[in-house]
Amino acid sequence: MAISKVIKMIEIKHRCPPTIFSDIDGTIWKHEYDVRHSMNGTQRLLAGVFDSFLDWHRQGFKIILTTGRPESLREETERQLRELGIFYNQLVMDCGPGPRILINDIEERADETKFTPLSASEHALRSTRAKAQAVNLIRDEGMENLEINYTQEKDL
Repeated sequence: MAISKVIKMIEIKHRCPPTIFSDIDGTIWKHEYDVRHSMNGTQRLLAGVFDSFLDWHRQGFKIILTTGRPESLREETERQLRELGIFYNQLVMDCGPGPRILINDIEERADETKFTPLSASEHALRSTRAKAQAVNLIRDEGMENLEINYTQEKDL
């Protein structure tokens, strides 16, 4: 199986829609190694990107775009996103080219721990729900093989 054909699937069950953090260059449209080339107005969305963003928007996801582009290119970047029909809530500029790390808390589920005697480590493992997940897409491959299934849970 070719690495680019691997399907990335995330199942999410929560009372609130998720927040998506997505890079721009190489994730939404083709990555150019010189940012001046990416400003020439020839960007085309990668496969599956428009449908993914439209679906997330319709489901009420919060979409935060991140980029290593400098703050001085904000207006041009916003114009490109608008012209390509990309829905988003926030745009975070000047993140730099290095790795990005998402840190989030976990929440306890009262229904799982109410009457179960557990050690502290067992309690931590069994009674928590990870709220942060990550997907690494192959640069310039698009989102055709990315699937995020969200089911809204009722409050516990």
